[in-house]
Amino acid sequence: NDLMECFGMDFPMLAQLLPNIQAISLQQSQVDYARQSSGQMNLRSVCFILRRFMKVVSSKSHPVMLFLDDLQWCDDSALAVIEGILCGGSGCSHLFFVGSYRS
Repeated sequence: NDLMECFGMDFPMLAQLLPNIQAISLQQSQVDYARQSSGQMNLRSVCFILRRFMKVVSSKSHPVMLFLDDLQWCDDSALAVIEGILCGGSGCSHLFFVGSYRS
């Protein structure tokens, strides 16, 4: 319910980024519509949506750990998304990030 309240009409954008999120959604038609659309989100939208998602699902009593492996394969856009999530202005204070990198 918190996800639906927080995202409202932006929920289809979240479903494009996290397809498995539809399993907890009651608004199947909105998610299906989002998948059929051919428009792409820009980098700022992706960062904003993921940052909002992290803020909704994490709390002091239920922190979230985000582990990303093989960061050596990230391109500049992927690194910008990670930076946007971790260093965004709204802050995700209950997020623990671990990344692995092989040289």
